[in-house]
Amino acid sequence: MFSDRRIYPRKELEIDVEVMLLGDDIRLTTSSRNLSLSGIQISADKALVDHLLQQEQRPVHFDLCFDGHPDLSFHCRLVVNRRISHNDFLLGIKFMNNSLEHTKLIQQLLSTD
Repeated sequence: MFSDRRIYPRKELEIDVEVMLLGDDIRLTTSSRNLSLSGIQISADKALVDHLLQQEQRPVHFDLCFDGHPDLSFHCRLVVNRRISHNDFLLGIKFMNNSLEHTKLIQQLLSTD
């Protein structure tokens, strides 16, 4: 049986997100599966996963922006990399060092229907 390590409840939420490696100008767009105050689960293809895993730093850190909020990036850490099929993955991501502004945006996204 799997245990959910999130402190906060998840909400199913499909929203476009952009993933950016630190020090890299490449932005890769994908979508979320669910969201909580402490993290997010996103869909990823093999190209995105390969791009993330090219980092020498472990654990893998990167920035993430929500669609419609490109100026507010979230510093994140990859926690779970689960392969669904040859080209489909689910990534569990933890938010790191959120400000009050970050928390307000997440709460706003969680309160939408």
